[in-house]
Amino acid sequence: MKIRIGAAIAVAIALTFTAAAVPANASGGITKGTTVRGSAYYQLTSTVPGFFQFGVNLPGRARNPLTPEDVNFAPDAFSATTDDDASCTGNYILPTAPPGKVCLYLWPAAPLSPNVVSVTAGGDAPTSPEFSRSSFWISWSTGASATTAVYLYARWAYTAP
Repeated sequence: MKIRIGAAIAVAIALTFTAAAVPANASGGITKGTTVRGSAYYQLTSTVPGFFQFGVNLPGRARNPLTPEDVNFAPDAFSATTDDDASCTGNYILPTAPPGKVCLYLWPAAPLSPNVVSVTAGGDAPTSPEFSRSSFWISWSTGASATTAVYLYARWAYTAP
């Protein structure tokens, strides 16, 4: 009898430690009304025209699947950003976002290499709803250039609805 009780206690302890190791927001998502922030920096070397894209992971599961309309750049002075959203009212130092959206803010000093001709961002909710709850993408196109550095520097914010 002692062995069975001891085994039951060991299993209960193991389950307790396993459950405690999982972050509270991992399955339930980012808490309603919470704003999370991050950085999106990417640099590579290329002199030929091309299309580039990379994913940015959220620190927890988004409460809403992110669509291309939910992930946008804040209005800026750069003609390369093609999806500016007036509801993104923060800045690079303190990025903000309205509920349910991701807002990206380009570094004001030198956010894009001169060979970048267009930049957009989005989520894949229509084709991959679960992926779009954990990340979003940023893509850009470049033209031919003697400049070898291709880069994009931005900060972002997401507010859970």
